[in-house]
Amino acid sequence: MHPAARALIAVLATAATACSRCDASAPSGAADGGTVEVDLPAASPLVWPALEPRSSPQGIGLPEPCRAELPWHEADFGERRVRFVAAPHALDELALVELGDGERATARGVRTLPTGAPRELPWTVGAPPPLDVSARGWVAALTLPAADGERQAVLWREWGPALGLARGDQLVAEDVRCSGELCAVLSTLAQRTLGPGATLSFSDGTAPVAIEAPVDEAWRPLCIARLQASPARARVALTAPGKTALWEIADNRATRSEPLFDTPHGSYEVTDAPRSLVVAAGAPPDEPCVDHFPIVVHGGQGGPLTLRASGPPRGVFARAVGELTLVAWLAPAACRLTERTVVTAVVLDARGRPRSTPMTVSEAQGFAIATRGDRFALWLLRDRRLAWVTGRCAT
Repeated sequence: MHPAARALIAVLATAATACSRCDASAPSGAADGGTVEVDLPAASPLVWPALEPRSSPQGIGLPEPCRAELPWHEADFGERRVRFVAAPHALDELALVELGDGERATARGVRTLPTGAPRELPWTVGAPPPLDVSARGWVAALTLPAADGERQAVLWREWGPALGLARGDQLVAEDVRCSGELCAVLSTLAQRTLGPGATLSFSDGTAPVAIEAPVDEAWRPLCIARLQASPARARVALTAPGKTALWEIADNRATRSEPLFDTPHGSYEVTDAPRSLVVAAGAPPDEPCVDHFPIVVHGGQGGPLTLRASGPPRGVFARAVGELTLVAWLAPAACRLTERTVVTAVVLDARGRPRSTPMTVSEAQGFAIATRGDRFALWLLRDRRLAWVTGRCAT
């Protein structure tokens, strides 16, 4: 699964679908620099069922040294087709949409848990746009048509007008990340003719940074791994066939870091820790199911680390939690039981080596994770019931 703007997607009642951020049903509006008007298709505020407290962690496992806090909470969505996303560092907020026939959202909203009222969000079809939370509220990175047949990256903001950012030929906004009030959007390279590389645009008026790559290699943006405000600095990841690389952004310049990571089967995630870990597939993920599917973690001390999943993952997430890294994935319970899926998690230490053995968290149909400091929030979809579990991973 592509790490879309570090938002975490899980699915109720349906399987996840591939994200196409320039679908004809996506939000539309005029894009001509400055502020941009975004017209959203009509949808009702999403009504939540009651979040019921649970006093026992029975049925939910966590890898060492993580511990759940009690009570945790659970909501029964019944037969409703709902998808949800958690921003990477928002422990008590969740974005949801309810789908009608097909993939169009009939209800949507962000909610502060456990009792907040739903708020607007530009998530209009089954696959979400890149999402994050700033100090002022939620943001989304949209791709809208611009003049002369170009497309423009647009930063939708919960608290004010959307901002028009980079524009170019066949441009696509791939990720968004915020630090305090500063947000950045990573897009394909903003130029008149589509080419390899990427552009990082900022919400505070700082000049966008072009991340140029060799013209004979098809480098495309993967994600913003890290963002820092005052002064603005960032670390971004790009992928080309068979490889992944990191670029450091500082003083309005992009410099590629070493080493170049060998990822012949694609990358899932790049962590936002000071030592960025690249989490990649170790085998073709779209071929017939393979037991003990390899997940390869690059960037740690001692070379690549191979973890084993029970089958090809349907979602992989990695989040810094204190000085540790929490890596979790959703995969078939076994290749002979592909209709059943389980969430498995493992904790890595500051060197990128295992602190624990992988542990089955729960049988589930979808999940999301957010972290802040040494705290985490975990959402699990289990038989149409959505569980919200918080806790700590102490060093």
